[in-house]
Amino acid sequence: MIFKKLKETLSEFIDALRDTEETENIDWGSTIGVAAAVLITMVMLVIFIEPLAMILKYIIYGLLFLIVLAPPTLLLRGAYHQNKQSENYVEYPVYFGYNGTCWVISKLSEEFQEMEKYFLVLYLENIYYPRNSIITYRFRFVPRKEIQGSYELIQILQRIGEKMVARSCQKWGILASYESLVACNVQETESCLSVTFARNSFGIPYIGMLRNAAYRDYHLMSQVPDMEEEEKTEDDDWMEE
Repeated sequence: MIFKKLKETLSEFIDALRDTEETENIDWGSTIGVAAAVLITMVMLVIFIEPLAMILKYIIYGLLFLIVLAPPTLLLRGAYHQNKQSENYVEYPVYFGYNGTCWVISKLSEEFQEMEKYFLVLYLENIYYPRNSIITYRFRFVPRKEIQGSYELIQILQRIGEKMVARSCQKWGILASYESLVACNVQETESCLSVTFARNSFGIPYIGMLRNAAYRDYHLMSQVPDMEEEEKTEDDDWMEE
């Protein structure tokens, strides 16, 4: 239909040119070239503009739908989370060494002083938030030989961490299962100690996961044979022969 109309328009245009008195002076090559360019342009507009218009129309419909539907949805979602937080949400004071503006390293060292005696060297490397609901204090250390590689060390550090949380929470009148608010993990290969605390009640499940991971990692390491002992045993067998 569109191409038929274009053909008729072009025919009328040529007929009109032929009826003029200056027909002999017309450059038909240029005229046909211009007409062909106009025809191609119109065809391209028909092919591309119409689908684009349809796409634009549906985009506008989608935006209008979102504008109408989104506000009630967001309000309902916010009300749901507000109710959840009002019932179960608790913030825990686990920002050791923080004075409200910045971290004070000397104060932080005082808080972790009880852990320091179990290492030859222990110093803070970083404080970061693996998730919005937990905070991790990462230390570097040099271990004492008498408790190196011992799960007993992790248990001791765990109890010290629980004591720190209990003391801090009780100052604010917050009662909780303090053992569920802290997880200690010793990475001997990197000489790192990670002490992670739950910043709020949403962090408690992650603390449980970290404690289980620390226990699992220790037992996996304990099953790895000691290469030095194996070498000594082989040497002793060779000497007996």
